[in-house]
Amino acid sequence: MKMFKQPDSTVAEGIFRKWNTLLKKCQEEKIEIISLDCVEDYDSFDFIVFADFPGLNNPIVKKVFDLNIPKILIIEEGPLIHPDNWKSKNHKYFKYIFTWNDDYVDNLKYFKFNVHHVEKIKYQTNKLKLCTLIARNKRAWGINELYSLRRKVIRFFEKFHPVDFDLYGEGWDLFYFPSNIPILRLFNGSKLFWLRSKLKEFYPSWKGSIVNKKEVLSKYKFSISFENSYGPTGYISEKIWDSFSAGTVPVYKGAPNIQQHIPSNCYIDFREFGNINELYNYIKFMSNEEYENYLSNINNFLNDQLKEGIFSDDYFANCFVELISKNRK
Repeated sequence: MKMFKQPDSTVAEGIFRKWNTLLKKCQEEKIEIISLDCVEDYDSFDFIVFADFPGLNNPIVKKVFDLNIPKILIIEEGPLIHPDNWKSKNHKYFKYIFTWNDDYVDNLKYFKFNVHHVEKIKYQTNKLKLCTLIARNKRAWGINELYSLRRKVIRFFEKFHPVDFDLYGEGWDLFYFPSNIPILRLFNGSKLFWLRSKLKEFYPSWKGSIVNKKEVLSKYKFSISFENSYGPTGYISEKIWDSFSAGTVPVYKGAPNIQQHIPSNCYIDFREFGNINELYNYIKFMSNEEYENYLSNINNFLNDQLKEGIFSDDYFANCFVELISKNRK
């Protein structure tokens, strides 16, 4: 039950709200949710649900995988961070799978699940600076990873336009080993903190950690809103949504089919620029009229989504509860 009552994240505000909403909806429909480690009689349950593919070495996981109880998988992480989510041999264990990946969704076994939710614009402050990037310091190995591109953007601004850019988030004063390589990931742990501190990195644009991400975002005209990887269709995380609700125009790269879900006049597509300097010139010299048009388009899109869109807060919860209700014992 811990995941349903998780405190909010300063870097990804509201990222746990979908679980709060799901819990509330289940309670309304008299659907009981119990953590696996608290279960004594598994035969009394209709479904066993996993958020991301579990570690098969876990004794509880081993036990329930051998039981003839239908299982549901909710996929949050992409192939770069959690490759086991996307191995077809792992999908055979599940009767139903919720995923954001549009290539899988068939509404028979695979159902649409969105990582984040939509909120209306909350902040409208005077913009103090041109651009920001708010994220934890991370690295990953992979041909489509975007962590290195984030660093290129940061270093570009630091070298050529330092007064136009600020960096926020945790860990930018320490070296970060690739999180998707098990052996190297160990060096990110607290026991080997001394090693990371010896490999200390220096980012002059870094302003430290934050308490309220959207409040900080709202002080900037633009935000670098890159996903952790480029390629998976439909993976649209909190990065672009946080910019929207802060009244900040996002510079986006991530889901290649982003325009199928979000109108292209709501964000700046990084792929349309030949290099970072071209992007900089575009945002630096954008007219007030064009900038206000972006904000107006964002506001209209958010209002539409809040009414009945697939990114509304209740969409996933309603789909999940409906599926469960149809298939209960």
